[in-house]
Amino acid sequence: MKTTQRKEYLDLLRGIAMISIVLGHLAVRSINRVVFTYHLPVFFLITGYFTREGQPLPSLIRKRARTLLVPYAVSCVIIIILRVLWYGIHGGSGASSEAVQWILASLYASGTAELVPAGIISIGATWFLWTTFWACILLNLVLRIPDKYRIAAVLGIFLIGYFSARKFMLPLGVQPAACSLLYLYIGYLVRRYETTFLAAGREWKISALVLAAMVWISFILHFQGFWINLCNFGNGAEDIFASLCACLVLTTLCFWLDRLSGSAQKDLSAVDSSPAPKKIAAPGRFVKKISFPGRPMKGMSFPGRLVKGIAFLGRYSIAMLFVHIIELDVFPYRGLLERLNGHGMPGSLNLAVTILIKFLIIIPGTVLLVRTKAGRRIFGFPDPEGRAAGL
Repeated sequence: MKTTQRKEYLDLLRGIAMISIVLGHLAVRSINRVVFTYHLPVFFLITGYFTREGQPLPSLIRKRARTLLVPYAVSCVIIIILRVLWYGIHGGSGASSEAVQWILASLYASGTAELVPAGIISIGATWFLWTTFWACILLNLVLRIPDKYRIAAVLGIFLIGYFSARKFMLPLGVQPAACSLLYLYIGYLVRRYETTFLAAGREWKISALVLAAMVWISFILHFQGFWINLCNFGNGAEDIFASLCACLVLTTLCFWLDRLSGSAQKDLSAVDSSPAPKKIAAPGRFVKKISFPGRPMKGMSFPGRLVKGIAFLGRYSIAMLFVHIIELDVFPYRGLLERLNGHGMPGSLNLAVTILIKFLIIIPGTVLLVRTKAGRRIFGFPDPEGRAAGL
């Protein structure tokens, strides 16, 4: 059976988007007005890009439940345990109420505390996993109807999710999934008509890229909010189009960065699938060796190593999200920063220290999950050089 090379620039794109998600949770407006224009759209577009028609729905549900909902459940259990332990140590008798609060948050799986039943708090960034699960199912169903009705179905589902979210938020990320379906469908269309797009002349490509960059810059400068978890798209269709322009610019940038690093794919229309992996002996009972995708790191320049490192995080983005949400919900940043400020650290360094701590937790944690047998079982990673199952 013929195997084709992996599109590693999409791993780089995912890595940049995942780092942007982490930065977006710092709640710094100057950062958010940039990263919120593309980070989640990138993941939804890529998910749609790799969607195939004709996949049996039961098979899709099993696969997506394994790669999205199992990590969600495990992360919720860990968050509940750590929150209760922390609260029990520092908060006295309120540990049981803390447990109930986070159990309810886990069951509701909302990315917001707005327009939800009283007492429900946001579960955090992992709302995205449930939303992706439902969006994949919706796309599978849409692709079963004739072509001429598909865009109407996608827009109809989008509008139902958009307007209902103005009144109430259902559990399990249903309405964000309805809105995100639009991005999945566009990603599917990009793959379907990719050959036509690539056949366009160089002048057309450059013109489109320049126009997309201008639209994206305008989006950033006039940013009014773009919160998919709330089904809030700022200026509506205008901002949705601008987010697609942002994704086009970043995809092109990642392609050329990957190419300059020496590992671009020569066949742009190749199917994204990893070659059959070689068996690698594990150095220990629970640990397996892994390598960065693409050419060997040895002898590579620092920029090349950086590109490969980010692509690695993108390849295993669901593991990175797993570590990030636990860090985000559990680590006591406020208390730590107050202590450091009390010992003389300037408040102007708080943001830099927070970012440093985040990535000192997230990057080693992601590598550990990918290397360990237990971690690979949680996420369904098939082998030491297999594709990350998920985002």
